[in-house]
Amino acid sequence: MALSSDLGLTQTTRSQIPDGKRWRFAGETDSSPDIARPSVSLPTAVNSVPIAGAWCDSTASLGIYNTAGVFEVVISESILPGESSSTLGWIFPIYAFVNWICGVQIGPTFDAMGPRGLLITGTICTLIGIFALSFCTERYQIILSFSILTGIGSSLLVTPSMGCVAHGFMERRGLASGIAFVGDGFGGVLFPLMIQSLLPQVGWEWSIRILGVVLLLLCSMNVTFCRRRIPPRKGAATTWRDTLPDPQTEQEP
Repeated sequence: MALSSDLGLTQTTRSQIPDGKRWRFAGETDSSPDIARPSVSLPTAVNSVPIAGAWCDSTASLGIYNTAGVFEVVISESILPGESSSTLGWIFPIYAFVNWICGVQIGPTFDAMGPRGLLITGTICTLIGIFALSFCTERYQIILSFSILTGIGSSLLVTPSMGCVAHGFMERRGLASGIAFVGDGFGGVLFPLMIQSLLPQVGWEWSIRILGVVLLLLCSMNVTFCRRRIPPRKGAATTWRDTLPDPQTEQEP
């Protein structure tokens, strides 16, 4: 049955439109990316694998993000008792800024190169930053190890993990992402309780190192479970240099 010309639609029957294409208004071009997108989701058992990986990631990276308040109290009372609260207040805003701003560039890199390299790099940065934090005695050391290095590592973990979940679901994507983000709250509850229980027994240094071991296990499962389902589109960037911002896009036409 042909569509009415009064609606501005092309006189095309449904049988003439290839599978997977949508109806288009007259004069409209198909701007959808050239990606081989499956029409249905994979079986639930297969889709649950990247969700499990993303859950481990959100528990590790965003759980640390929600534990920043505990870090601030311990650092202000035990490590840097002579520093003012306004001075120590820079440590955690810098961490939050680095954590989220790096995702602007990590997203295109994930689209071009996939999640594996980003997740491995993020795991290394996060673990080095956390273990280095246990040795820090000066403010600048804490900023370098936790605020910057751990912040970069967390960003490298979050963006690809959630991208893998989005690739695995054409339907109920919001539900899948919500399940993955449950780890955010779980880590935000687990890590503060763990640190508070360990501090009287082993001290700050070993509390952070034990936390690093837990993060190692979670990040290892994240790297193992997260896979990209959708291949890169034709003509997409193939190296990290191709994903860098182009200064010409900021120039006046």
